Amino acid sequence: MEHQVVIQLGEGSWQLGFPSVIVQIWGRDRSAGQVEQTRGRLPAAPHIQDLFQRWQQEYTALNANLGLRNPTQVMEIEIVSNDITHISDVKFDDLCNDLKQQFNTWIHGPSFLGVDQSLRRYLDPNSQIQVVIEAEDPGVRRFPWHLWNFFEDYPHAEVALSNLEYRKVQPTARQIHEQVRILSILGDTTGIQVEKDRATLENLGDTDIHFLQEPSREEFDEHLWDETGWDILFFAGHSSSQPGEQTGHMQINATENVSISQLRIALKTAIRNGLQLAIFNSCEGMGLARELAGLHIPYLIVMREPVPDQVAQQFLTNFLRAFSRGNPFPLAVKEARERLYGLENKFPCASWLPVICQNPTAQTLSWPSLKKQTTQKVLEVNRTQPHPSQISWPINQLRNSSQSRRVSLKTTLLITLFTTLGVMAIRLLGIFQPIELSAYDHLMRLRPLEPRDPRVLIVETTTDDFNRYGGYPLPDKVLTELIEKIESYKPAAIGLDMHRAQPKGTVKERAELVKQFQTYPNLLTVCLYGSRLNDFKPPTELTQSDANSSLGFSNLGSDKTLDEVIRRQVLFFDPNRAKPTNKCPNFSLSLLLADLYLTHHKLASVKIDQKLYMGDTIIEQLFNRFVGYQALGNKYQMMIDYRSHNSDIPPFRKVPVYQVLSDQVNTYSIKDKIVLIGTNASELGDLHKTPYGIKPGVEIHAHVISQLLDNAVHRKRRIWGLPQWKFIQWGDTIWVLGWSLLSSLFMWQIRSSLKLILMMLFVASALYLACLLMFLIGGWMPLWPSIFTMVITAVALNIPFGTLFNQFSKRTLG
Repeated sequence: MEHQVVIQLGEGSWQLGFPSVIVQIWGRDRSAGQVEQTRGRLPAAPHIQDLFQRWQQEYTALNANLGLRNPTQVMEIEIVSNDITHISDVKFDDLCNDLKQQFNTWIHGPSFLGVDQSLRRYLDPNSQIQVVIEAEDPGVRRFPWHLWNFFEDYPHAEVALSNLEYRKVQPTARQIHEQVRILSILGDTTGIQVEKDRATLENLGDTDIHFLQEPSREEFDEHLWDETGWDILFFAGHSSSQPGEQTGHMQINATENVSISQLRIALKTAIRNGLQLAIFNSCEGMGLARELAGLHIPYLIVMREPVPDQVAQQFLTNFLRAFSRGNPFPLAVKEARERLYGLENKFPCASWLPVICQNPTAQTLSWPSLKKQTTQKVLEVNRTQPHPSQISWPINQLRNSSQSRRVSLKTTLLITLFTTLGVMAIRLLGIFQPIELSAYDHLMRLRPLEPRDPRVLIVETTTDDFNRYGGYPLPDKVLTELIEKIESYKPAAIGLDMHRAQPKGTVKERAELVKQFQTYPNLLTVCLYGSRLNDFKPPTELTQSDANSSLGFSNLGSDKTLDEVIRRQVLFFDPNRAKPTNKCPNFSLSLLLADLYLTHHKLASVKIDQKLYMGDTIIEQLFNRFVGYQALGNKYQMMIDYRSHNSDIPPFRKVPVYQVLSDQVNTYSIKDKIVLIGTNASELGDLHKTPYGIKPGVEIHAHVISQLLDNAVHRKRRIWGLPQWKFIQWGDTIWVLGWSLLSSLFMWQIRSSLKLILMMLFVASALYLACLLMFLIGGWMPLWPSIFTMVITAVALNIPFGTLFNQFSKRTLG
């Protein structure tokens, strides 16, 4: 799957609400790491719980005589005789629709709106997405989360459940097998036809299936210990869950019930031996899933409610057909579940029953992946083993080889040169980008602290402000009053980092707000350059001329394909290259505010003549390849030189909106300053990753403004790299070659393995210190390419390859 979205609901419930919901977006199989995280909350919704419980009661009554895969066909939800008597399909359909509507109204509420917008902003509707709900409350886990409208807008997304606690299980070595191994348990058949399930399994190709027909507990347990290992565990028959869904039982034969706890050790062994998927094609499997997930099995399929026999058979057929075709596991379940819609005239809500439970750390499962099991080779030991002192260990062979066959100085230099060129060539492909940017962030955080910038004041709209003044976004009337109050203190410039394309208030209040942008030349707001979304366009009331003088774009230079960290800022777009799709001007809010400040104080002026000039200072455009970056494009952008800070020394002064409106702010805090108005409310989605952690967008703009002012007034140099010619980073290459030569010359002289290791550590430490010292004056040096080159060179000089290269150089170079 291309993305995994993990929604952590914690220990919240319908009755108490979910005060802290954390939503994480991960890349493919988590191998790409976490790419975004946001927070929100969901209020209590006892009415949804009541609706769902009524749905369960009516579902039970409608399906009571349809051959359920439950040993007693008695549900844990009591049906009150005077409450539910006769249920029509029409009334049940109305109840289903009402439940879906109420649920979506609740989840699309203002407290979760930022999360929803963040998901939709990042995720492509055509992407394959696994949504994992982590929850503790049984009622929350049992709820049909696929009713969320998100899954209609994202047709390749499917939902799964997870426990709050999980860990990744590393399987032990397995024997090679080319077929998918399935252990099929066919339990008590009273009133149902599990033979159809057996026939479906037998029709699968490339499988090694072992059937146990109504086994005893001992027989079941023994087969789970199979040393070859199972890929899939399948159960068909009767099952049930206990109240609270902490455990469940399987009716494995006419007289025996077993629980997961009774098979715990055998199941843990099976999982350790490679068990990837358990399918319980039986009634009420949530208790079984809860307990088995505690053993950290990668994937499970269970039925949420009592399931009619025909529905269970049809689901299994649909799922195995889709899964064996090579579809990713979640999409195979989704296809099989949605194909149950065709049975819902006879079996209402059949498509609501299948549930995926999974370990979020598991890799995406597919049929081909089950057939490609790997194995570790086992070394056979001779019965007559030599004494350890007689064994020629690899480290000794390496040392003896290097001591007896010394590589010439010419060969050492050639190996160093070719290794350097090879590493720099690989660097062009962008392979080192993630670790080089991570090193950049690390060095950024090591710089000495800087004092607070007195030129910028941030007026924050907090959650308390939204609650106090009428919700998000702030009403037009409140915003007008806030701007008027700030203007009375005579600031150099005001930047409103809030998208105000849509009105919030009366026509008159909207007109007064728009008039401020036409009246105050030092007032700017934002739009999103190139966006087609109405919410991010300029206010429709502004003409193009008004927009050019009153707006700046808010686009930030996010590394979306890597780790979503904001390290760059686009200063302006070349209108000849970038065609805007709205009236948004092609200059950034930060650049325009810096220009207003410099003009107000008569310090410098900003002009663009192919390059950006701030007074006598030139702000150079970044090359397409710039140090660790290998594909920046042609935008006129710069690296953000964040003011070094910590929690004790914030980079800018911040005050909430209510303090400004209630005259609790000193006049001199605003007069002749740049005032930025923005939000820090986490649920609104305007939080971004930076080298210093998660920061609101308004603070990032403040850092850019501070940097531009320092460049113009104090001529502070920006983040810079070594010289290059077009895309050829020859300065970086010389830096890498120099460090590699230094370490190679040491290695050429040293013959002791211990001294060699100590020398490598010393040179690597010196390299790290040099990169840090350079960064303190703004220089970003290629740390990781230098380390890789040094290590590869060291390996090449201390294995037989060095001797072969020595012979080659003698023959070809004399």
